[in-house]
Amino acid sequence: MSKQLEAEVAKLSKEKLVEYAKFQSYNWWNLQGNWMQQITVRYGTEVAAEFDSLIWDRNSKVQAWKLKELFGFTGTMEELVQAISLSTVFSNVEFEFPERSEKRVRLVVTKCTMQLNRRKGGLPELPCKEPGLLAVAGFASAFNPKIKATCLSCPPDEHTDDEWCHWLFTLEDG
Repeated sequence: MSKQLEAEVAKLSKEKLVEYAKFQSYNWWNLQGNWMQQITVRYGTEVAAEFDSLIWDRNSKVQAWKLKELFGFTGTMEELVQAISLSTVFSNVEFEFPERSEKRVRLVVTKCTMQLNRRKGGLPELPCKEPGLLAVAGFASAFNPKIKATCLSCPPDEHTDDEWCHWLFTLEDG
C-alpha cells in the first residue's frame, strides 16, 4: 500500500472503512470479471477457465496465509469461518454457515451474483466447480493443512436458486 493511501485510509471513520472495503471488493470482482471476459473473447472459454483456475488456486492460498498473519489465527475451524468471511474468495456472493463445530463447517452459497448476472445477460451458468474446488480447497489447506474442503455441490450440479453451492470443511486428526 502506498504511503498516501495508508494516510488517507487512517483518516476514515469506521463507517467509511466499511464502505471502502465494499468498494475494494467490488473492484476486485470487477477486475476478475473483465479479465475473464477478455480472455474468453480472445482465447476461448476453455483457456479462460484454465487460467482462472490457476490464478484462483494461487490467490486463495496467499489470502489464507496473509489473513492468518494479519489476525494471528492459529487454524481453528471458528477462525476458518472468520477468515473466509474476511477474504475475497466468497465476497461476491451471499453465504451462510448452517453447520459449525470444532471438526466440521458447512458453507452454503445462498445467492451467486456472478451466476445471476450471467442469467440476466442470457448466458448459461458457468461450470465453476473445478476452479471453485481449487480456490476453496487451496484456501482451507493453506489456512490449516489438516482442514480438507469438499465440494458437495456446485454448478454444473443441480441446485436451487437459494442454494447454489455447498462446501464441507473437515478438520482431520493428526
